[in-house]
Order: sequence, then structure tokens, then C-alpha cells
Amino acid sequence: DAAAAADSILAGIQEALDDVAARVNGLPHRKVVYLMGGEPPWVTGPRTYIHELMVAGGAENVFDDLEGLYIPISLEELITREVDLILTSEGTVPPQVSDVEHVPLPSSVEVPGPGLGEAARTIARLIHPEAFR
Repeated sequence: DAAAAADSILAGIQEALDDVAARVNGLPHRKVVYLMGGEPPWVTGPRTYIHELMVAGGAENVFDDLEGLYIPISLEELITREVDLILTSEGTVPPQVSDVEHVPLPSSVEVPGPGLGEAARTIARLIHPEAFR
């Protein structure tokens, strides 16, 4: 007997996704990487939840050409990609790219579920803060 509650959650998620799409529509896609840390650093590839949220928020995942969901990369590869924004899971970036704008991604957005709509808004706000003023 939870169909009504489920429908309400789904409607809220869709409303948030539609809001994000409307806000970022027409804005230039920023080149973004989700850096998970590690030695070597790991990034989010295509076909992941975070990748989908980044794209929905008006970003181009600079590592969407790699195979796999989560991929270790060399620092050289991170440095040579044209990156506008680094989203991090740990809040730190290698010193070699510390001059690139970087912000920690709240852990609340890293898990798919009923909070997906708010996660999409959070990531879009980090990518395109001007769309939420």
C-alpha cells in the first residue's frame, strides 16, 4: 500500500530534474571531473550515477571517453585534460591541479535513492551557481 507514497517521491524527483534542466538550458557545458582520491587518483567514468547527475547539471564529464565505471588515472592525464571544475569526494585535490576550481561534493549526493532530485540540484548548483541566484 505504498504506491501513493512512491508516486509522490517519483513526482518530486521528476520535478527537481525538470527544474535543473530548465535552469541549465542554454548555459555552456562546463568541463568537470569527479575526483574520488586515491593513489593514483580515481575518477568517475560514463554510465555512473554521478556522471548522469553531472551531465544533468550542465557538465561534460572530461573522462566520459574512458572504459569502466570508476577508473584510476595518472596525474599527467588529469593535468592535460581541460578541466573547469573538480568535484571531490574527499575535499582535497593533488597540488598539481590545485589551481583549478574545486569543491567537495556532499556525501549525501553520492548514494542514489529518494534524494536523487535534491542531489541533482546540489550538483547543478556547484556546476552552474549562476543558474540558482
